Amino acid sequence: MMWLRQFQVFNISFDFQKDLAPHLHEHALAPCPAHARTSFGWKTVSPDQYSENIQSYSFCYFGKEERILPQSVVNHTVETKARELKEARGFPLKRHEKQQLKQDTEFNLLPKAFCVQKHQIILFDQMRQRMFIQSTSQQQLELIISLLHKTIPQAIEITPITPKDHFIQDWQTWLTEPQSLPHFLQLADKLALIDEDNQRKQIKCQGYNWEEDSAFHWIKQGFIPNEISLIWREMIQFHITPKFGFKRVAALPSFKDQIDAQSLE
Repeated sequence: MMWLRQFQVFNISFDFQKDLAPHLHEHALAPCPAHARTSFGWKTVSPDQYSENIQSYSFCYFGKEERILPQSVVNHTVETKARELKEARGFPLKRHEKQQLKQDTEFNLLPKAFCVQKHQIILFDQMRQRMFIQSTSQQQLELIISLLHKTIPQAIEITPITPKDHFIQDWQTWLTEPQSLPHFLQLADKLALIDEDNQRKQIKCQGYNWEEDSAFHWIKQGFIPNEISLIWREMIQFHITPKFGFKRVAALPSFKDQIDAQSLE
């Protein structure tokens, strides 16, 4: 799991080895077309191999290629051409003409833009029928899930794991009564709250000292936890969102020392 610094968890109805792995190459990542902004597909994890297995886990890569065309370059080119046209005909471009000029400029510049490839790990727990996607962006999650539906021939179900009812109320209790946390969790030093009535009002705390301070006065003023940082078994620290998104997952020094010690045995 330490491969994933951030992730969203899903229950799945399909078997990775039987239903997905044999079809990954059919929807492989292709170079971004000359006049397109992006292309996406499955990327190899090693030469000619689209997936790997480790005990009861499997993983593959979702790949995305994007053309980098800075908006400042487009704007500069458009302004230059607009000025030249104004000087040539004696009056400035109308709004729709400038909009068309911008579209034409982007179309002409795109093939000259640099391409950058990125990939994200998708980890599958075959025993529990769960999928971990290395992203918490809703737009990116939807893109990956649509590719999964396209790749697997039969109908499948992919449902996000959602927290139980009153999850936020549990957080509020933990913040005001830290002793009520489950024995395997403890509060870390980061916290984000939002105003329940006006979600544009936010408070972010870094280096919070739970022994000296209390979140009770913020909660009393109508703020609710939006992200909370926790430590699991004194080994892994992570941020969690109300939608069960995990961010900034990191091994603590004690866990790293334990892993290093085991590797030397």
